[in-house]
Amino acid sequence: MKKDIAIVPGSFDPITNGHLFLIKQAAKEYKTVYVAVMINADKKYMFNIEERKSIAEAATKGLDNIKVIMSEGWLWKLATEL
Repeated sequence: MKKDIAIVPGSFDPITNGHLFLIKQAAKEYKTVYVAVMINADKKYMFNIEERKSIAEAATKGLDNIKVIMSEGWLWKLATEL
């Protein structure tokens, strides 16, 4: 029986095969997996948050229970909002 939701957070700058492995594993165990593209103020990014979200969406295309979202806040707060 699948659990309801999981959140896979990260900066995904860019998304890697390692990230995709974790996302796909979570997708097997949870009804909905939120891939949360986050911002870390201490990091310098290659891509802006919209570009990182778009890249993550393209990389997870075809995985029906994956939802790519953006968040600029705290992970714990995002979890309470989902």
